[in-house]
Amino acid sequence: MSRNAVDALLEEWDRARLEIVALLPRIPAAEFSGGDPLDEQHTRGILVHVLRAGYGYAAWVCDALRFPPPERRMDPKALDGRDAFTAGFADLQRFFFAALGPLQDTHLEPPQGQLAPQFRSRWGENFTVEQMLEHAVCHNLRHRRQLARRLA
Repeated sequence: MSRNAVDALLEEWDRARLEIVALLPRIPAAEFSGGDPLDEQHTRGILVHVLRAGYGYAAWVCDALRFPPPERRMDPKALDGRDAFTAGFADLQRFFFAALGPLQDTHLEPPQGQLAPQFRSRWGENFTVEQMLEHAVCHNLRHRRQLARRLA
């Protein structure tokens, strides 16, 4: 079985995650604490959102394909401080890669003449597994850009 397409998507997702991690040292310390952790008008809320979404995308694939999800070690809403968020992004990578460990290219590319199965997202849209993973990559890139603009 091949994992070339899966590995390419995971590498791009991780590259986008690392671009966010690279911004963390530039964010003022006060922006990692306080306030409503779900308020996306603030840096902490954006970071919590990105973490929660990353766990969610991987869990969605597990649910869609009936893979057992790995254990989540932390709750992004409870993170406070730069070091906690740095550890949170490291845990997200561990979770994402463990959750998608059983994924093979055949889950992305159905046999000739068949359409890839679609599954409903939390927000009501239908996605194939490949589309959801592409969405996860773009989600990280979108918020990396948002954070970088705040620092400019």
